[in-house]
Amino acid sequence: MNDNSFFVADAHCDTLSRIYDEKESLLKNSGHLDLIRMQKANLKLQIFAVWMLPETLNPFNKACEIIKYFNEEKKRNAETISRIDYILSIEGGHILEGKLENLETLYDMGVCMLTLTWNGENEIGYGGVGAKDLPLKEFGLEVLKALEQKGMFIDVSHLSEKGFWSVMENTFEATPIFATHSNAKTVCDHPRNLTDKQIKAIIKRNGYIGINLYPKFLGGDSLELMTNHIKHIISLGGEKVLGFGCDFDGVDDLPKGINGVESFDVIIKELEKHFDNEFVADICGRNLKRVLNR
Repeated sequence: MNDNSFFVADAHCDTLSRIYDEKESLLKNSGHLDLIRMQKANLKLQIFAVWMLPETLNPFNKACEIIKYFNEEKKRNAETISRIDYILSIEGGHILEGKLENLETLYDMGVCMLTLTWNGENEIGYGGVGAKDLPLKEFGLEVLKALEQKGMFIDVSHLSEKGFWSVMENTFEATPIFATHSNAKTVCDHPRNLTDKQIKAIIKRNGYIGINLYPKFLGGDSLELMTNHIKHIISLGGEKVLGFGCDFDGVDDLPKGINGVESFDVIIKELEKHFDNEFVADICGRNLKRVLNR
């Protein structure tokens, strides 16, 4: 358990896709995150994303297979996984293959969140890392409506800027918007990060922003850069929307001294250099739990 025993929650990891591809165990594996290390880190709440490259053949079928693999892992490790809360997410609307009935099936399989795009274009809209910055497509608007009707969470990480504003203009003001693994563009000018205007819009919706530990989004491989993003978002009024979206098992590099979920004690010690215990508790897990409970 981390030295401070803070309740820890994280809004994005790609572990399920990784262990499926590598045929490894959720209990213990060679990646960034597993159940044994989660327990030691006091990581009590995790959003598990199902992701694959857009060029994957039959992505919807593969997503279903990954979820089935996860269910088998849950049965094999029932006692351990019962000690954590988790949410299933789909990362990338290409997995829907342009069919609302596929969203219905995934919802029935336990999926509670959709990251609308990945880096490129799909039937829903356009990714922030791509040639086009355009609003959501007609199918994307249909998906938004279906997500709200089902009470599913909407994740705008990876989405183009005009797509982001499509979400804001075509969802209810009471709907919290998630950017599960995105940082501040003012601090690090990368297309995967959020502008100040976007951050303020998420704050107004009482949504959530998960700080991503990928050095390219932080602006370097020093963990201290993480606090620069946090301080900037706080300066915009975002102390109650901030948390982690570390992107474990979804990135090929992490800041110096960070090896995976087992390094949360290092992350927390860095936070404690800059913030009081109340805010550290909020960013460690209370903020994410609060938004999800809404």
